Amino acid sequence: MPRLVAATLILIYSIMLAIDDYNQFYVRYNKQLVRFANAYLHDEHQAEDCAIEALMKLWERRCD
Repeated sequence: MPRLVAATLILIYSIMLAIDDYNQFYVRYNKQLVRFANAYLHDEHQAEDCAIEALMKLWERRCD
């Protein structure tokens, strides 16, 4: 049982680090992407949706 607890704690810690890394990535690029998308779409809500989608896709592909 202690191995399972240790493995679970390591997994939780890894997830927390990944979330923190994504948050930093999001904060760094979100506003720029929203402005860029809004210049073409002329719709703030759609621009925000596009920026979030783009950030998620970039994040998912970061290790490829």
